Amino acid sequence: MPRQSVATLAVRPDDTTAPADPLSLPLSSRFEVVELYLKYIHDKPHTLFHSPTVRSAVQDESISLVLLFGMLALGARFSTDDAIKARMEDFAAESRRRLKENIEHASIETVQACILNAEVFNGNANREGECLYLGIAIRMSQYLRLDLPVDGESDVDRECRLRVFWTCKIVDIWGGAGFGVPLQIHPDKSPRLPMAEEDFESLSTGQISCLELNQRLGIWASETLVLETAKELDYFASTLPAHLQLTDQNLQLYAHRSTGQTFVAMHLAFFHYSTLLYFHYLDRPRPPPALDEVFAARCKNYATAFSELIQTSMELPGCEAVYAIVGHLTCVSSSVLIHTLLFGEEHQIIQARHRLEINFNKILLLSKLWPGMESVKARLYLFQDACLQSIEPDTHKIDQWMTRFLLNYALPLEQREDGSRPDRADKKASHLIFERSRFTHDVFASEPAS
Repeated sequence: MPRQSVATLAVRPDDTTAPADPLSLPLSSRFEVVELYLKYIHDKPHTLFHSPTVRSAVQDESISLVLLFGMLALGARFSTDDAIKARMEDFAAESRRRLKENIEHASIETVQACILNAEVFNGNANREGECLYLGIAIRMSQYLRLDLPVDGESDVDRECRLRVFWTCKIVDIWGGAGFGVPLQIHPDKSPRLPMAEEDFESLSTGQISCLELNQRLGIWASETLVLETAKELDYFASTLPAHLQLTDQNLQLYAHRSTGQTFVAMHLAFFHYSTLLYFHYLDRPRPPPALDEVFAARCKNYATAFSELIQTSMELPGCEAVYAIVGHLTCVSSSVLIHTLLFGEEHQIIQARHRLEINFNKILLLSKLWPGMESVKARLYLFQDACLQSIEPDTHKIDQWMTRFLLNYALPLEQREDGSRPDRADKKASHLIFERSRFTHDVFASEPAS
């Protein structure tokens, strides 16, 4: 099978003409919007390109237009130019048009274009389109054997192929849960992890040095390990190298290196999966076993840590977390905070309410960038209503409805049906919980009118 150079991002013969009006942008604007894509999206939900090569290809106008329009569609929403922002759907439509024309052409470029367009669909809550394009990307990456090295390829090409494969593996895991479909990539199929971001960025196009398997691992490699070792997250945290641990010093350091968003994304993923790991301990009998109390506390601590990092990401320049899936992660964190509001100790209530406000404000911020956040807000409202309808300690029990809420973000969520409403013998406790439930109403009622 012929191998295509990953680094060049070259224009195909049918892509030699500049985009026609009204889609065309001055070169300076194209470069600016692609930079926004690289800053806010790339290396967060996916890692597909060698950034210096992308910048060079945009500058000399050699970049494939299907990829360029995909990057423009994702980056334009962050532009301060309203005229550019208003055209992001046009950019997305043009990328899809060009992709469909060559969808039968198996290449790494087609895989990259599918993932870019799937991210657009994700942000717009177009679940059919997202599932379709992710499925094509994953299957094509397998067909192209992107996990295997190719003799004579450059270091940049080899690392790009590896990063695209790992992206496909991660979106396979995310999509498998989100859409409730089987995994396509076998869990044991795990080639070398991606190298450190700084090392990758410093590679020169065309350089061939036969990268060793013991390359220094970076942030994205650690994020893949979070998903690979979901049942050993405590071990992962205890063995994380000092330079990758979540500290104020490291946050400042990575923000200065322009990899702060990627660093934050890794730790948000860790806190999210740790929250899921211990979530079922929130559904506890009375009185709960001592160990269950410990694990329930861990769940709440991780959900709180997630919210604290969300707040930090909004306050510290260079650490923004504004890709679409953050909305779902924030929704899950909020569900744990609601448990604390309803059933926690008095001294925990003020902090839980504050964190819930932070989370909800984050979802509102994301809704200005991604139309799909309306479905996230709707899921959170449904969760709140489900809790208030029963107001019993089993509000967070793991059943089919809760599983869909926590994992199947891409599937519709209906009103929770609870056939048996328990008799509240403890009228005093019920009144206290009812009073606390007003806190969540107050938080959600703070949403400004559209």
